Amino acid sequence: MADAAICSQISAFLTPKFASRRFRLRFTYNGRQYTTVFTAEHDDTELRIKNPTCIDIAYNYDDLSFVTNLLADISEEACFTPRLVSNARGSAAARTTTMDLLAVLMTKLCLCFPSTVVGDAPVAITDMAEKDGINLSAFHLIRGGQAIYEKYGYVSPSVQALRQRISTMRWVGLIQSAKELILTIYKENGFRGVIRNDDMLVDIVKPITFEIEHDFNQRHMGDPVYGGSDDVNFSDFMIIYLTRDTLYNNEFVLNALSPEWLDWSSRLVLTEFTPLEGNSGHGDGRTRKARKARKARKARKARSSARSKVHRRLLL
Repeated sequence: MADAAICSQISAFLTPKFASRRFRLRFTYNGRQYTTVFTAEHDDTELRIKNPTCIDIAYNYDDLSFVTNLLADISEEACFTPRLVSNARGSAAARTTTMDLLAVLMTKLCLCFPSTVVGDAPVAITDMAEKDGINLSAFHLIRGGQAIYEKYGYVSPSVQALRQRISTMRWVGLIQSAKELILTIYKENGFRGVIRNDDMLVDIVKPITFEIEHDFNQRHMGDPVYGGSDDVNFSDFMIIYLTRDTLYNNEFVLNALSPEWLDWSSRLVLTEFTPLEGNSGHGDGRTRKARKARKARKARKARSSARSKVHRRLLL
């Protein structure tokens, strides 16, 4: 029994309202089998499934929308058995990374939520993926790449428009503060050569690797050009500047029929669903903490939008 049948079992399990129940899920990813355990809760406010180490998904009845969160598997208690270990680039086996597996499993579980509960609500995710304080999507976009979740079939019209603008942006079109930032990075890292007016932004920024940007951010975060804010760094600044007329929308919606999603979905196959006896033992305390955490995530999203508005004024 695989995938569609397992998804139907999950849907039936989640449909009635209950305080707290657990289930074990087995699946294969790139041909290797993994096992994990989720806690489910369903009340008048939301339907939620979570593994505190890595995945938290809720459908909220007030907003009629999904609230999702992915965490890196860094605790002593691994999210999966066996523990997922990313394999080396260029190896003969299919590339396996924690981010890919979590994103695909999270999306597939959202699609297993009962239609009687979620209706036709789209599977949406607010992109807050960061590493070492750098917004990963912003980092890749200004270098001509994709936002993190686009690779899995998530779409954002505003990001598509932004990528088009970035692909045509030349040095001559940048504001002076952006030029000064780039020239400072070049000077501090001993980059040779002259930047010409016709040089493309993506070509200018590509030599600024993740490590170089991280080091630069550590030295200059909070500089006046960032409005004195410790929350804005080089990639943030560039995205805020490039979207100063529209703001940056970091919500992505899944296109479940896209070639990207169909490809990623095929790599992860649900193989076994088992309800577990007894409740989770977490009690109301953890439920309150979880709801507090979700409110904090919403607050971060609001602060991100507000920060964009504030710094947009600095860039005009």
